[in-house]
Amino acid sequence: MTTHAVLTGDIIQSRKLNAESFSQVLATLETVCNTLREQTGASFEIFRGDAFQLLFTDPADSINAAVIIRLALRASLGSTPDARISIGLGEIDPPVATLGRSSGEAFVLSGHQLDTMGTDTLVVNSSNPVFQRDTSLLTRFADHMISQTTSRQANALYYYLTEQDNSHQALATLLGTSRVNVTKLLNQAEYQLISDYLDDIRLRIREGFS
Repeated sequence: MTTHAVLTGDIIQSRKLNAESFSQVLATLETVCNTLREQTGASFEIFRGDAFQLLFTDPADSINAAVIIRLALRASLGSTPDARISIGLGEIDPPVATLGRSSGEAFVLSGHQLDTMGTDTLVVNSSNPVFQRDTSLLTRFADHMISQTTSRQANALYYYLTEQDNSHQALATLLGTSRVNVTKLLNQAEYQLISDYLDDIRLRIREGFS
C-alpha cells in the first residue's frame, strides 16, 4: 500500500487567547490550510476549536506544511501563538470520508505522538527505524529554531518559504521594508538552516517511503 502523511496539531495555550485573538488565529490557520489544499491536494479538518488535521498523499509535503503552519501562526499576533504538530508516516485505511473517523498506521502514529510528545512542538513519526534514527535529532533542532522566532522573524521566514520569488529585495517590497532589514530578520530566524532541513528531510522521506 502507498505511504501517506497525517499531520495532527493543536494550538498551544489557546484558552489564554481572548476571543478576538483566537478568532484571528483560527482565520490564519484556515487560510494556510486552504492554501496547502490548493497546492498539494491535501484534505484538512479543523475540530474541537483549536485542533486540526491534514492528510497528504505525497508524504514529503507534510513537513513543509508543518513549518509553514507554525510560522504563519507565530506571525499572526505579537504574542506569537504556536502549535504542536505531530506527523505520522504510514499507510491509511480507505476510504477516507472524514479525517476524524479515519484509521490506519499514519493516523495512529500521528495522533498517538501528539498525545505523548512532551515539550517538543514538532515531531515526525514512522515505523521505519532507519528514518527515525536519521531524522529525529534534526527535527528537534529545527523545532527549537522555529520556537525561538519572533513574530517579525516568523513572518519574514514564512514568505521566504512560500513566495516563488523569495529574493531579499522582492520580500522587502512585499513586506514594505528594506532589503537590509529582511536579510537581518531571515538571518536571525536561521533561514538557511531551516531551508536546508526541509530539503534534507523531504529527500529522506522520498527515499525511505517510495
